Amino acid sequence: MEIYMASNYSLNTLGAKLCLEAAGDLVAKAIQPIQNYSQVRLADYGIADGGTSQGLWQQIIATIKKKITGLLLK
Repeated sequence: MEIYMASNYSLNTLGAKLCLEAAGDLVAKAIQPIQNYSQVRLADYGIADGGTSQGLWQQIIATIKKKITGLLLK
């Protein structure tokens, strides 16, 4: 799972961007078992501000929505 982000990263946020990109495949593998649930809860424990992790979250939510129709995400 590759995350496409803006290229204007300062050195302060570059580390978070690289960490999120490195974790993409791990996250994709971790969410594969999610199936046949009526509700899924997701949490962001603060690796970065919302803008930096937004691309990863969009991909996670899109992947889960494709797997389960009518799912309530919180």
